[in-house]
Amino acid sequence: MKLIFVLLLVLAVQKECNQSASITFIDATSQNWNGGAAATRGTYYKIYFQMTDTVGYRFDSLWVNNKRLPVSFIKGISSNDTLLLMANDYLGIRNPMNQQEVVNSVEAPFPFETNAAGLVGYFLKGERKYLPVAQWRQLKPLYYQ
Repeated sequence: MKLIFVLLLVLAVQKECNQSASITFIDATSQNWNGGAAATRGTYYKIYFQMTDTVGYRFDSLWVNNKRLPVSFIKGISSNDTLLLMANDYLGIRNPMNQQEVVNSVEAPFPFETNAAGLVGYFLKGERKYLPVAQWRQLKPLYYQ
């Protein structure tokens, strides 16, 4: 009887651990862009993943090319939707006619040694965690006028 109880306890704990790992990486893209205001350019970074539950998650940073970028998190409509993180490494001169503040990247090395091409920083229930991006799939550049 004790053996059955221990076996059930182990299965219950394993099920709970598997449910907490709810981030499934799908794809990561980078796309250079040029145009708009004079001498402006940059790179859009997009990370796609599937999450069964977003409660308790707070995504805040992307480390890439020795820079730390702020990220925007776009949640899907249903729990089966692909979720998207976006960052823009904006380079160039700010248009003086445009009063909108642009958040630029900050020079910052990865928080720890890794061979990953990028690193997503997030908090899960107040605890700092990281999600490595092995490589970026390069998309065709965008040219704005």
